[in-house]
Amino acid sequence: YLKKENITLVHCNDLRTNLSWSVPALFSKIPLIWHQRTLISNSYWWKIIKIITSEYIVTSKTILKKLSSNLKNIKVIPNPIILQKNFKKKEYNKDIVKIGYCGRIVREKNIEHLLNSFFKLYKNNNKFKFQLNIAGRGEKDFINYLKGLTKTNNCTKNINFLGFVENSYNFIKNQDILICPSSIDGFGRTIIESMSVNTPVIAANAGGHKDLIQHNINGILYKPKDDDDLTLKIKNLIKNKIL
Repeated sequence: YLKKENITLVHCNDLRTNLSWSVPALFSKIPLIWHQRTLISNSYWWKIIKIITSEYIVTSKTILKKLSSNLKNIKVIPNPIILQKNFKKKEYNKDIVKIGYCGRIVREKNIEHLLNSFFKLYKNNNKFKFQLNIAGRGEKDFINYLKGLTKTNNCTKNINFLGFVENSYNFIKNQDILICPSSIDGFGRTIIESMSVNTPVIAANAGGHKDLIQHNINGILYKPKDDDDLTLKIKNLIKNKIL
């Protein structure tokens, strides 16, 4: 296929396509750019990357630290975003605090931990009303499981599963707080999107989040998978006008 279509350069940006196209490109003597956007294991086998690729790109310093030591001259190029111009941030609603999540709805993103934190926040609070808006696609069985937890904890009126949203910026700017609970993100695009529309962001202190957030300066970091710490950080953010 590569020779038939006169392909002169192959660029792959996820692990599956990197592995699928690297060997054909090697045997066809066509340069391949391995673009790593997620965290990678410390397996010895990743040393083969040097043999089967021409150039290597990562999206964060965190991913860079995980790479095999035999890889040299690696370029760090963060994921791009489209800056929003002339947007108007929604006025803060003192009657209800809207908390948002935007991303894939899968177990490894720690969505169940986010729900458990929200349940605690909702039940142990008398001053504020809270709403959790979850945007994104995911595994049907897992989503149904999360909806079951929501029903069991009597929060069906306060938690919305919105499915895929066409414009993530519009969704994020209409939230009072964005939560990024994943501990495996290599970058964290929604963090940058949230910053671009002036929505405060609270993220797990893990993965690529640490490259983007300076704690209490441009965002807030919390202990990964710690329900109590996340609820505490949400409360502190709401109460602290400076933050």
